[in-house]
Amino acid sequence: MRHISDLHIHTLVSHHAYSTVRENVLQARAQGLSLIAITDHCYGAPDAGNDWHFGNMVIWPPDMEGVRVLRGVEANIMAMDGTLDTTVGDLMAVDYVIASLHAYCVAPRTLAAHTDALLRVLENPFVHTIGHPADMKFPLDLRTVARACAQAGKRLEINEHAMARAPQVEAINERLLEACAQEGTQIVLSTDAHICYEVGRFPRTDALLARTGFPESLIWNADAARVLADLKKQ
Repeated sequence: MRHISDLHIHTLVSHHAYSTVRENVLQARAQGLSLIAITDHCYGAPDAGNDWHFGNMVIWPPDMEGVRVLRGVEANIMAMDGTLDTTVGDLMAVDYVIASLHAYCVAPRTLAAHTDALLRVLENPFVHTIGHPADMKFPLDLRTVARACAQAGKRLEINEHAMARAPQVEAINERLLEACAQEGTQIVLSTDAHICYEVGRFPRTDALLARTGFPESLIWNADAARVLADLKKQ
């Protein structure tokens, strides 16, 4: 499929990433993208930015080099009760919020505990998307999470970077897509780029979508206007 957006991109603010905002924007433009989200890790990550970063995103112009740029955050889930490492002020300051489980923030437990944590996160009105739910360290009841996500009007992410790092994730994503198709759950296609050369490149995701025949109507960020309209309403 033709990609017009990439809604999970890191910059030098996440110290294990290697590109600036502008480098990511220029690569997005070169890839023909019209919409991106810059989503650096929040404070629970060991190499996150300081507590001024997200609030100061207000200085960003919404359009850079011909690309619409969303001010975003990848919030870390810090406990199985769904607690995030963001302040309400930060959540109100950004356009787009991903919430993700990371083993360096919360220790993996059981399938039931992981599933319950995401159900609680989906109750947070500021969260738009669950990041990389296909994770070998955090097995989930995918059907239950997909159903709750659809009911909450939120999305699950298909993460290119996760499949590149661990090919076994692709099989989990295949089951995730099956659950989303059954429940009518929207997905988000993201690279989770940690260097600008990854922005807008989806080889594993494209192969997965082609193999599964997942309906494009459920790919939320296949339509930039829909993304912007939904974010404005939520």
